[in-house]
Amino acid sequence: MEASAAYEAAQIIADGGIVIYPTETLYGIGADCENSDAIQRINILKGRKPDEPQIVLLDMQWLPKYIENTKSLLPLLDAFSPGPLTIIARAKKGAAPKILAPNGKLAFRISSSWFVQKILENFGRGITSTSTNLSSSAPLSKQDEIISTFWDSVDGMFLFHDEILSGPPSTIIDAAKFPKSYEIIREGAISKEAIEQAIEICSD
Repeated sequence: MEASAAYEAAQIIADGGIVIYPTETLYGIGADCENSDAIQRINILKGRKPDEPQIVLLDMQWLPKYIENTKSLLPLLDAFSPGPLTIIARAKKGAAPKILAPNGKLAFRISSSWFVQKILENFGRGITSTSTNLSSSAPLSKQDEIISTFWDSVDGMFLFHDEILSGPPSTIIDAAKFPKSYEIIREGAISKEAIEQAIEICSD
């Protein structure tokens, strides 16, 4: 897949559309992180609650705009970002729609996917990311399954030819009170032991 495809994906997102695109773990469905209507549309097509939050993919340089006290998160960011670690942190007021930041928290990831990085570079702000599945079903990884399920529901599909992205998904950690406390919400591509070891090293 060429970089021009990422530019096309960014244009669709800028126009309020939603796209399916490759991340470092799975294919994702995404939209402008500041477009509440597009975010709700993704939740509805997946059969989720309209106000269910989604992960936001960001460029590292944008964190001060979206996240409070980013310095406290440096042990996690230095060890695992860019990469498959999703961090739940305190959101800056007004940085994202309430749908993405319930209780003042925002889930974000610095993706290591070159395609995601190119979308962000061309779009200029964060995009949402949720797996290509219907509610209560496993994420779809095969192109034919993704196409047959979502072809009429999204505005663009950007799939690698003959490549299956099958996870595991990103690990999710609630670090809103980090470094005082944290909670691993979902253990995925990064193990609990790896996170604990990185935190221990940084605290020495």
